[in-house]
Amino acid sequence: MSRARPAVALAHGRDWNAIGRWSARAFATLQTVVVLVALWSPPPPPPEIPIPWLDKAVHAGLFWIWAVAWAVAGVRPRLVAIIGVLLGVVTELVQGLLPWPRNPDIFDVVADAAGVVIALLLATLIARTKRAMGWGSWRNGRDSNPR
Repeated sequence: MSRARPAVALAHGRDWNAIGRWSARAFATLQTVVVLVALWSPPPPPPEIPIPWLDKAVHAGLFWIWAVAWAVAGVRPRLVAIIGVLLGVVTELVQGLLPWPRNPDIFDVVADAAGVVIALLLATLIARTKRAMGWGSWRNGRDSNPR
């Protein structure tokens, strides 16, 4: 007896799930590069009107997008959290070694971690809501609510 192929699995000889995983991981890797370039390049000039906590909001936003990208790529949330915090610590340590004026700040690490945690909490909430409503999983090509 042959197994039925998932609806998304093979079309024109291509495994679309594998292509989706590859694309998600490529985007997540690109996002990691964006974080490193943003945090290690020379700083932009400060805004003419000072905006309080702008730097922390940028850190949290960068790491929020980073965590969402890796979560969508299929990396376990706990691993995303651990690597996200370590990435935040490393980026701040390297900032202290750069030749241009970048200052390491423990509160930047806190903002980085907050961005990661908020992203993972939101991802968990969405996954639980999908499960509770009986929606299928787009990641593995199965649909628990066929039309």
